[in-house]
Amino acid sequence: MSLGARVLKEAEGGDAPDDFQVYADPAGHPFCLCWVKPRDTSGSRPGGGAPRSHPLERARRGRCYGWSMRWVLMYELVDGYLERRAPLRAEHLELARAAHQRGELLLAGALADPYDRALLVFAGENPEPAEQFARADPYVTNGLVTAWTVRQWNEVLEGS
Repeated sequence: MSLGARVLKEAEGGDAPDDFQVYADPAGHPFCLCWVKPRDTSGSRPGGGAPRSHPLERARRGRCYGWSMRWVLMYELVDGYLERRAPLRAEHLELARAAHQRGELLLAGALADPYDRALLVFAGENPEPAEQFARADPYVTNGLVTAWTVRQWNEVLEGS
């Protein structure tokens, strides 16, 4: 188990080490674990140490671990995709919202002009959630997606 996964597991139990900050999605699922860089300890805080800043400000100085790897699910779409998706859209969006609430799916959408591809960005320690999503997606199972692939995405500006 990676350091990030181990500390996230401890954090879910309410026992995160002081030098880590856990961030959660709106549903409360942890999605990012940030190591907070030590600060100057000569500050004026009672008991010593610098005053604690807001967690988001501390995260800017830190490094994210845990579920910080990104995976891009790339779809190749059929001609007439926009017209053909209507009867499947509600089921597709339900699947996407569920993945988003679990903290797996971060962003999703079709590329425009022409609408021939779609990109879905997932977070996780491996590509399995993205692959499972594609296998269950009604757009895939009903032929609106002609091919799909999952690739790791190295996010350059992560946590900056």
